[in-house]
Amino acid sequence: MKLKLLLPTLLLLPKLFFGWGSEGHHLVAELARKNLNKRVEQQVQKYLGAVTFEQAAVWMDEMRPNHAYDYMKPWHYTSFEKGAEYMKSPNGDIVSELQLVITELKNYKKMKEEDVNKDLKILFHLCGDLAMPLHTGYPNDHIGLDYQVKFMAYPTSLHWLWDSVIIAQGNITFDVCQKAQDKLTAEQKNSIAKMDVMSWMNDSRALVPAVYSFKGNIITKEYLDANKDEVAAQLAKGGLMLSSVLNEVFKE
Repeated sequence: MKLKLLLPTLLLLPKLFFGWGSEGHHLVAELARKNLNKRVEQQVQKYLGAVTFEQAAVWMDEMRPNHAYDYMKPWHYTSFEKGAEYMKSPNGDIVSELQLVITELKNYKKMKEEDVNKDLKILFHLCGDLAMPLHTGYPNDHIGLDYQVKFMAYPTSLHWLWDSVIIAQGNITFDVCQKAQDKLTAEQKNSIAKMDVMSWMNDSRALVPAVYSFKGNIITKEYLDANKDEVAAQLAKGGLMLSSVLNEVFKE
């Protein structure tokens, strides 16, 4: 009942908050922690300082109102036309920036602690963003931000629907995502852990056509029910992606 009462507010929140909503990013961070070597978890927390895993996961979104961080805005996504191939954006994008921070963090011992802290917060957030299919979407509707739909008679963007509405309406919790992760075989988990950033991007991109599998601009309950398991699975993958990088970087 509470979720239905909150729905009008969720649907009308501004575009500022694209990426998984804060709840989605928190779930990715929690799921990643579950898969970390205990010593790795301690090392990561050491460099995060007073910042929690959940706070690290939403830091990039929280910096959006601060124009000093405007240079980071293109880093949340990549977009290219149907049938086209990824090309690096001159201003940076989610693929190139994830590749960069992972490369930098592999030499974290030679970095200033504040730089490790910043790279970790970028890593936490972008691993979550990359698991959301529309962050590898199409430029014509600005990765779904300009694609207006209606759910339960309320207007929203297709992007925000996938960011937060499906999570809220589908009651996608940590336990739901953990069950989705537990369904993966050891071989599947190992395969995800061994993926590079481009493979992660292609994995999300492959899901984009299904995101648009509805008629007109009306989103039905059937559409949400059909996609909530996919959202939970993608959040679970985001947690595995993040933990695999952290376990590799801080494996000592």
